[in-house]
Amino acid sequence: MGAWILGAWAIALATLAISRDDVARTLADGKTGDWIALVTLAATLVGVWVWGILDVGVVSTRPVKRVGVSQWRIAGRRFRRNHLAMMGLAIMVFLYWVTLLAPFIAPFDPNFQGNIVLNRYQSPSMEHFLGTDKFGRDIFSRILYGARISLSIGFISIAIAVTLGVIVGATAGYFRGWVDSAIARLIDMLLSIPRFILLLVIIAMFEPSIFLLVAVLGLTGWEGSARIVRGQFLSLREQEFVQAAKALGDSDWR
Repeated sequence: MGAWILGAWAIALATLAISRDDVARTLADGKTGDWIALVTLAATLVGVWVWGILDVGVVSTRPVKRVGVSQWRIAGRRFRRNHLAMMGLAIMVFLYWVTLLAPFIAPFDPNFQGNIVLNRYQSPSMEHFLGTDKFGRDIFSRILYGARISLSIGFISIAIAVTLGVIVGATAGYFRGWVDSAIARLIDMLLSIPRFILLLVIIAMFEPSIFLLVAVLGLTGWEGSARIVRGQFLSLREQEFVQAAKALGDSDWR
């Protein structure tokens, strides 16, 4: 683990050294996007520092007696044993970290054009890693800044969709009966509507914005999660611990 900590610390310090001028500019300008990058960089340095302290055992903690193992601990243990899942998590964290630090990593302003005649359609080089577009703008810088918006939209919309899917699916699977039938018919009705057409209609009716796009994607993408959670709850509600809880007089919420 020490090698990982040393590597992460070196990357964070290198980023800080390379972007020291950008940090000073951020403190002077006070732009929201740049402040997010500055906070991310500071959190990275502090996080790696705390990680290193805990790894070498500088902070002594008394052993805590645990009665049983929580479901969160079991799920975390199984997740860590899945190498593909850990690799996917590492890639996702790296992509978000790079995009949040875009003002410090991008070599150029994404909208800077300069001399269009001389700068347009340049091939990849040490100055422009991925070349330039027809307006002479640096493609690598534009990808970094564009990824911030794309990843933010994807993360927030999926979070909304999964949250709604879990709530609706849990309600349908636990109460069953007419509640399950009503929710199932609602899901079938929503799945019968083409999502792309629905997005076009809603965006045409209202003023286009990122917030509207996130809301529409989140509110129209929960049906699959709801079906999966419903099936799990149909199985879980018949388990012995649920029957024991009902015998003890626990409420449905409990």
